[in-house]
Amino acid sequence: MKMISSRNSQLGRTMAALAVLLLCSTALFANSTFINGELPTGTATTFSDTVNGLTATFSSPADPGAFATTTNFFSFSGWQILADPGPGGASSTALDLTFSSPQPSVYMNFGLAGQSGPFVLTAYLAGAPVGSTTVIGSTPVGFGNAEGTISFTGTFDSLVLTSPTTPYFAVANITTPVPEPSSLILLGSALAGFGGVIRRKLAK
Repeated sequence: MKMISSRNSQLGRTMAALAVLLLCSTALFANSTFINGELPTGTATTFSDTVNGLTATFSSPADPGAFATTTNFFSFSGWQILADPGPGGASSTALDLTFSSPQPSVYMNFGLAGQSGPFVLTAYLAGAPVGSTTVIGSTPVGFGNAEGTISFTGTFDSLVLTSPTTPYFAVANITTPVPEPSSLILLGSALAGFGGVIRRKLAK
C-alpha cells in the first residue's frame, strides 16, 4: 500500500508540474506589432521591419513611395501610422505586406479618407489567395475620418490591403502572434520527458 501511495504521490506531483508548464506555455507566444512607433517618420515604401524575429516587408508595387510613416491623427492607440499619399503622391494604391514566415492570424487598425469604406484585406500563401476580409469603418465623435479594425485568421505569408472607394487609407498596429523557437523547443522537451515518466509508471 505504501508503494502504491508513493507512486500515486509521484504521479500527482508530475501532473501538477505539467499543469504549471502548460499554463506557462501561453507566454511562449510574443506578438509582433508593426507600425507602432518603431520606424522613423517619413519611412516610405518599399521598406522592411523586423519585430521579435519576424520580418514584414511593406511595398506598393503600383507606385513605389505611395505610403509613408507619419503621426497618427486617428483615435486608435499609438502615435504612428503608415498612410498614403507618401512621397509618390499616389491615390487609390494597394499596400502589400510580405512576412518572412507563414502566419496564423493578423489584426490591425485602419483609417480612411473620404468615405467609410469598404476596406479590404486579401491574404495569400505562396502567391495563391487563401481568403479575405471586408469591413466598413465608422467615424468616432470628435474625429473627421472613418476608422476601425480588420483581422484575418488562417495560414498566410502575404497580405494586400485596398480601399476601393476611397482615395487614401492608413494602417497601424499590425499584429501577428509569433512563437519563440527556443521556448517551444523547451516545451517540447518537457512534454517528451513527461511522456517517458508516464510510460514508466504504467509499466510498473
